[in-house]
Amino acid sequence: MIEVEPDSEFEVLPGLRAKTFSTPHTAESLAIRVTDNRNTSLVYTSDTGYSGELIEFAKRANLLLMECSFRENKPLLTHLELADAMRVARACEPQKLVLTHLYPDWDNFDLVAEAKALWPGETIEATDGLRLEL
Repeated sequence: MIEVEPDSEFEVLPGLRAKTFSTPHTAESLAIRVTDNRNTSLVYTSDTGYSGELIEFAKRANLLLMECSFRENKPLLTHLELADAMRVARACEPQKLVLTHLYPDWDNFDLVAEAKALWPGETIEATDGLRLEL
């Protein structure tokens, strides 16, 4: 295992580069942007609160995999609720958005339909075994 610091850039494999960004959660929480030699990119946020810097980091990713712990009325600033996540999506315009880290608040609600009401782009609910092609 190799630990990386915020604002690091490194090669994961030949032709696959990564950058990190410190998310507003804990000192250890990072987002990572992985980009291949065709400039296809995946951005993954660990736990995070809303941040303009995160928007810049995730700008125009092919796939943005982002936490969306709460549906609404989040009790913590260091997580996202749907309105926050959709503000990030509108501002950074990923080709596809996958929402994950869904707390029980989401049980019995249609995440994709609620997201569509706030952002017209493609939103996918993360589920066990989900596979996507970039």
